Amino acid sequence: MFDLSTLDLVDCEVSSYCNRKCWHCPNSVIDRMAGPREMGWRVFGDVARDLAVAGFHGIFSFIRYNEPLAYPLLGLRISRARQELMHATLQISTNGD
Repeated sequence: MFDLSTLDLVDCEVSSYCNRKCWHCPNSVIDRMAGPREMGWRVFGDVARDLAVAGFHGIFSFIRYNEPLAYPLLGLRISRARQELMHATLQISTNGD
């Protein structure tokens, strides 16, 4: 099994929705605006819990190929991550729209 305590950064995409199609991003060739999907709460909880048990203290980032601030339940996800990952740095990356 992979040792999660060795990780410095975990990127977490809680929703597939993105409001842009930037030329440098895979979203420019796939449709991520229609029918957004979200990471299940159980999966998210399992990831956060597994990282906490492993002693993760790196950066947990709400990012990937989406726009985190467009996700209406982001605040709840952040709260859950903070409960589980007390020693991690939580980060949000946004396209600014």
